[in-house]
Amino acid sequence: MDMLLSASAEYFRPYAPASGGTYDKQRLDDFVLATKTWLLSAWGKQIIRAELHLDEMTPHIHAYLVPLDERGKLNCRELFGTSQKLQQLQDSFASAVEHLGISRGVRGSSATYMSIKKYYAAVNDDSQILDLSRSFPQINKHETADSYRQRVIDILNPQLEIINYQLGERSRLVKQHAQLKETAFKSEQLRQQLEAEILRLQVKTAQLQDLPQDLVAYELGLNNNKQLYTIAKNSLDLVMRINQCAFYDAAIWLRVSEAYRRYRFGEMAMLNAVAYHAVKQALPISKKPKQLCLYHQHHPLIAGPKLQIT
Repeated sequence: MDMLLSASAEYFRPYAPASGGTYDKQRLDDFVLATKTWLLSAWGKQIIRAELHLDEMTPHIHAYLVPLDERGKLNCRELFGTSQKLQQLQDSFASAVEHLGISRGVRGSSATYMSIKKYYAAVNDDSQILDLSRSFPQINKHETADSYRQRVIDILNPQLEIINYQLGERSRLVKQHAQLKETAFKSEQLRQQLEAEILRLQVKTAQLQDLPQDLVAYELGLNNNKQLYTIAKNSLDLVMRINQCAFYDAAIWLRVSEAYRRYRFGEMAMLNAVAYHAVKQALPISKKPKQLCLYHQHHPLIAGPKLQIT
């Protein structure tokens, strides 16, 4: 038996629900962990495999279950044979992911499946205006009230269906517009914060004074050969490159000369060089935008042993 486990696009990509194929990595990881925990807790060794699919519009998990009853016999009807048992299954999974902010669908809903093509054909149809005086048919001679009532329903239902689809789609678009507006506001706030942080780092960098590279080059024995040290980003980077040493060793080298047992540039100069190097490293990182993840792969989550059923 194959179980399909997923959530709405609004959960996986709250800031871009219409961007099919993308998702927030942390939200996906949380969903995968909760689902895997539920599968193993509820079904144990009866789950022979579970796969995470990321190659369609919305992430989802296929779990393959061997429906064994208490006697160890294949019995799908015993486990899922009634609507009540299916509802219990749905309730159980809903409880497992409730802490993620995922709510269960309407219990006992009478909603039926409709193809995407048919749905959007109805949504894009011209708006319907019900003129009841013209929509009601003439009563046929000797026609019963029940027969006439059914004819009216048959005539009005298609028009009402289209109106309901259009109202539903417009409600969805209004909600999506509000979400996008909120997302744009938050993105603008984040952009302003990042710009302020970058400006702060730039000001701090301007205030910091790196050791003059020509003095550091002299101490390294490079003399006036600028070609050897102009490729370095700063004085600390120059020492690491020429001495082929780690960051910590380069900082010590700037501070003291062990050979002559004296200060080379001193503690304050070394600390300024370290701070200058750190800020220069941080600036490019702070400018990188955060992006949604996009992959096209299947990932096995659970791979159980081969079952032998006799």
